[in-house]
Amino acid sequence: MGTIIKRKGPDGQAVYQTQIQVKNPYDGKRHRHARTFDTRREAKAWLRDHEGEIRRELKANPQDAGVFTLAEACRRYITDICPTLKGGESDTGRLERWIRRHPLRSVPLAELHRGQLSDWRDDRLEEVKPGTVNKELGLLSRVIEAAIQDWGYDLRENPVKRIRKPKSNDARDRRLRGPEEEYLLRAARPAQQRGYHNHPARNTSMEAILILAIETAMRRSEITRLQWQHVFEDEGYALLKDTKNGDGREILLTGRASETLKGLREASPGEHVSPYTNEAIRQAWPRILTRARQTYRADCEANCEEPDPTLFTNLTFHDLRHEAISRMADKTGWDPNRLATFSGHRSLTSLKRYVHNSRDLLIRELRAFESK
Repeated sequence: MGTIIKRKGPDGQAVYQTQIQVKNPYDGKRHRHARTFDTRREAKAWLRDHEGEIRRELKANPQDAGVFTLAEACRRYITDICPTLKGGESDTGRLERWIRRHPLRSVPLAELHRGQLSDWRDDRLEEVKPGTVNKELGLLSRVIEAAIQDWGYDLRENPVKRIRKPKSNDARDRRLRGPEEEYLLRAARPAQQRGYHNHPARNTSMEAILILAIETAMRRSEITRLQWQHVFEDEGYALLKDTKNGDGREILLTGRASETLKGLREASPGEHVSPYTNEAIRQAWPRILTRARQTYRADCEANCEEPDPTLFTNLTFHDLRHEAISRMADKTGWDPNRLATFSGHRSLTSLKRYVHNSRDLLIRELRAFESK
């Protein structure tokens, strides 16, 4: 708050001096602003009209936007914002990659414009799907918005909000095919794999993580947040206190999931079930996929068989959640409400995107129905 101090002027008459002290959030220095008036009324009026403006101007520090680069904004977002977000670990990994490789990383925020961002968007669309580009644009927009609203950089607008977002229709129906599960689990084990330079996995418990994903439909982030104090494998369930949609839910454990958790307790004696972070699993997945593909092809060559080129392609870790939900629907025939309880979906529309019944199973059921 500004203060008003009564003093004697050069002529011996009373004068009123306003004082405002503001700490610069960037260099930590205190800046003092003072004005002198003949009457207290004038001093109060000036203080009322100018104190907020002085604080905003100092906080904005407009000259910084001309040297504060996108990479520096990403670093500060990692430090200040990501720890407060549920998906902060995933954002951190993406931002760290941007700091190293983003083509606009050295551009000051004040010089970022829509043309640059549109070019970057178009280049990314040649590499990844529209849904991924929209996620990246959203993260970039949040970084710039934090610079404007939280850190006081003087930008006229957020340029990301002014560019066209690509239309996204990334609904997936990918399930595990043929021997993919067997080879993925083999590739996750810390043992030598068949094939040229096919080194063993270094993460001794990654096979258990894959099994949990396939059996429980937990997301990668949910597996890493699950705590042992909320796991009751003998009773057949676990409790997730913090999920993607913000609600807690019970995780139903199959017999295979319960046995996997019992074995994992010895390998992961800490607070959390997973000995790995979300980012560690994300980085391990492509290596597991590569080892599985190489081992499969080496086995086919040894058996004089032609490998199926569709196996181990276009497969993500999140597809294991698709597999778990669809597999449960095939096995149990549960109605959508029960499946939603198993998967944690709030909306049956969202659940529908994840349930892809086995075509062979549906054909067998149809033939059995026709034969009655």
